[in-house]
Amino acid sequence: MINFITKRQFAFVVFFVPFVFKFSILPSILSLTASRDIWITMLIIMLIELTQLAFIVKIDSIGGLEELKKRYGKIVYYLLTVPLLAVMVLKGAVYLAETTSYSNSYLFYNISTRGVSVVVVIIASYVAVKGAKGIGRMVEQIIWLIPIALIIGLLFGKLKLTPSYILPIAVNGVTPIAKSLDKCLFWTLDFTPLLFLKIRNEKALPERKRSRFPWIPACAIGSLILMVALYALYVMNYGGGSHLIDTAFSSLGAFNVVNTEIGSIDWPSITLWLSIAVISLALKIFGSGMVVSSIGIKFPVAVLIVGVIITTIAHFGFYNLERAVKFATGYVRYAIIAIELLVPLIVLILLERETVKKEVPKNEATV
Repeated sequence: MINFITKRQFAFVVFFVPFVFKFSILPSILSLTASRDIWITMLIIMLIELTQLAFIVKIDSIGGLEELKKRYGKIVYYLLTVPLLAVMVLKGAVYLAETTSYSNSYLFYNISTRGVSVVVVIIASYVAVKGAKGIGRMVEQIIWLIPIALIIGLLFGKLKLTPSYILPIAVNGVTPIAKSLDKCLFWTLDFTPLLFLKIRNEKALPERKRSRFPWIPACAIGSLILMVALYALYVMNYGGGSHLIDTAFSSLGAFNVVNTEIGSIDWPSITLWLSIAVISLALKIFGSGMVVSSIGIKFPVAVLIVGVIITTIAHFGFYNLERAVKFATGYVRYAIIAIELLVPLIVLILLERETVKKEVPKNEATV
């Protein structure tokens, strides 16, 4: 099946996905309101995301969206997945604008923005067509970039940390934190495409191939710790002026920028960031393709359609990063967060209700 993924690969996706688009332009947006308390905002965001993840894992354990379609029919399935399709396409377009802006800033000079976005979409679509197995293998490969980036960063890093920058906590009260959280709702709940993945049942595997390590909880908690720690390091490095830094990850990860004819190169951080960005976009295209293909269209064709739509929206709707950010911080963020919170909850309730009915034995007639 195209949507089957191993538990370990699923866990690696959980670890990586929150990282990329929450650590590019988002810190500067949050710091305009929350200033040095942005790490508290990120803690709240990650707790919300892990709650969504718990729903998704539970849904998967009782059959997932395929079971929903089987029990309630296609109409209910479409009523719940079409809003998710809209969310994934819109997020894909905004995130594509971010990826293109990042690539043009750090990799290329004098090159068309549209040309870069087309290349990114083609790569992400190719990964999506390969299905969950392709996505899973890609995350397994890029995990080796983390120790490389850390080692080189420790050797050549520019960090000048001042721990006192993060203190005192919430000196202006909780209102700035709440306002910053409201501002970044669009960048929250990036686990939504995982609803369309199916974790492989390891009971069918030989005993020696089964994994007893709690991969998903470990990676989820690790992702939370990493994100909050990185935001704290960001504040300790830049203090109250962090809103002036447009691309947080590259600014922290830069160690040896080489200016050549093809641009400014900082390979460890850029390679890691772009790899995760492609995976995140591939997940959104994959999930959208699953919805479109459910009406009878072949999956590769569905992926192509979604890729074209995302590219078109990014080119004509978000032709620059400022316009994409303006859209993402507009009122549409409330509709998007509502869909991403409510749909998994409704799916879980529907599946749980039918499961309970099946488990309750019928009363036997007495003579």
